[in-house]
Amino acid sequence: MPGDVEFYLEEIRRAGSPVFELGCGTGRLLEPIAREGFNVVGLDRAPSMLKIARAKVAMLPPDVSALIEIVDGDMRANALNRQFKLAIIPYRAFLHLLTVQDHRAALASIHEHLEDGGRLAFNIFDPDL
Repeated sequence: MPGDVEFYLEEIRRAGSPVFELGCGTGRLLEPIAREGFNVVGLDRAPSMLKIARAKVAMLPPDVSALIEIVDGDMRANALNRQFKLAIIPYRAFLHLLTVQDHRAALASIHEHLEDGGRLAFNIFDPDL
């Protein structure tokens, strides 16, 4: 999606570390976030995607890869027992949740993982348009 990397980096620069990326997939954003010096946790529930993400991270310089943690989990229910300044759901990943119940569960879980004053940034579109 053109321009989305820079959009999320701007949000991260405003918020600071740590960052929680939900639906990290193959890790497309993990590297640029870490290269800017931010700690990031990427979460996804697709083992095949996480395998690619982990392989990409393994090829990064140690000072960059040390800032990245990849977690197998579901954005609707995860218990990382930590909080973040910013949560992001890039590339319309929120739309993989198909029911209102799933949307609410994900938002509730994200809320539990945000610091006081923490923010959520994501992009969606109306599939009915």
